[in-house]
Amino acid sequence: MISVGLLWRQPFLLTGILLSTGIAVLALLRTRQVITCYLIGFVLGPAAEYFAVAFGAWAYSIPMDGTILPLWLPFGWGIAAVTLWSVLVELAVQEATADLTHQHRDFRGGEAARPATPSQFYLPWNRRS
Repeated sequence: MISVGLLWRQPFLLTGILLSTGIAVLALLRTRQVITCYLIGFVLGPAAEYFAVAFGAWAYSIPMDGTILPLWLPFGWGIAAVTLWSVLVELAVQEATADLTHQHRDFRGGEAARPATPSQFYLPWNRRS
């Protein structure tokens, strides 16, 4: 998100960069969960900011004509949502793997059991239909 700090005065360029970044992220991490996460951030992030700006909590210096929010904002929120989701999933997997490694010893006192794979953990997106 360094691009936001550097290019906020050039909203069309910033929108293009965030749009292409979002397309690249969705193309590389092509899963239903990532797409859903991106869309949730794309919609709910700007919606929350709309109310904050509308009630005077802050203002954007260069909103688009006829709006109070910049054009690039939904794309930035989509990328931020996927980034946050990815970090949380990785932390959950690391914690669960560490718990399995330290707590599940062989009943004969041997080495630690082999850590489970991420798909074996109960996470909402790992449920079997």
